[in-house]
Amino acid sequence: MTANTSHESSDLEWLFQKVEIVRSAWKLVLVSFLTLSILGCGALFVTMRPAYTSQMVLPLTPHLQALIYTDAIQGPVVRKIRSTGETDMTEERQRLAARLVVSELTKGSGLFSISVKDPSPQGAQAILDHILAQIVDVSKPSGTNLANAQQQLESYKRALIEMKGLAATLKENASRAKGGSEGESYARSFALLVSDIAAKEQRIFELQSYLAGFRIEDVAVPPTLVSRTSIWPSRELAVILLASLVLPISFVLLSDRWRKRLRSKDSASNLPRSA
Repeated sequence: MTANTSHESSDLEWLFQKVEIVRSAWKLVLVSFLTLSILGCGALFVTMRPAYTSQMVLPLTPHLQALIYTDAIQGPVVRKIRSTGETDMTEERQRLAARLVVSELTKGSGLFSISVKDPSPQGAQAILDHILAQIVDVSKPSGTNLANAQQQLESYKRALIEMKGLAATLKENASRAKGGSEGESYARSFALLVSDIAAKEQRIFELQSYLAGFRIEDVAVPPTLVSRTSIWPSRELAVILLASLVLPISFVLLSDRWRKRLRSKDSASNLPRSA
């Protein structure tokens, strides 16, 4: 118990000594801290670039949401916006993905906000224009999917024409029967057929929408310049302030230690040597 207490006392004494050393040189520490902070923040401010944010709002299916961060959309966009001489597509895609923000406006609404930041207003808006063009392009079916959808659409259209003709016949027969079991049979058949016609029309609409893909007209808010924001690097600022404080304190403590060593050497050299 006594050993632990003495050890803690020595630690506290050592700490108080260091604090006293720094306190005795507080003017030097303060001036150095202010000078380094001003120089560091000034350099950070000079190198800091403003950022322009462009945003658009549009409906996105789960399929299109998944494609936003893939090469199917980002690859062509990067090839259009990258500077001459930049050849690393992977790095450029990563930069673009880091600047993109995709979020649903209201949960379950199906409307999504896509925003991007860029040092120039034209650049931010151009990126979203390219992304929108790629969304329109990849949303349309191609190859076998396109052929199958077109074939199904034509088949449903022919079936719908036949069903409407049959419905007209059933309606006419039901009106001629004027009640009775025969009239009721025609009426029930006509009601079932009307339900089938509605289902066919809904399927035709879905196929037509699938073939058309995403349309520019579906965009709720086109790519616009929303705001100009300064990207203030808070992490870098914290590092500068911390370094501005630690460096002068370290200098004061090291200087004191160095002076003590010189004094001890001088004292040792001045001691009389035994014959």
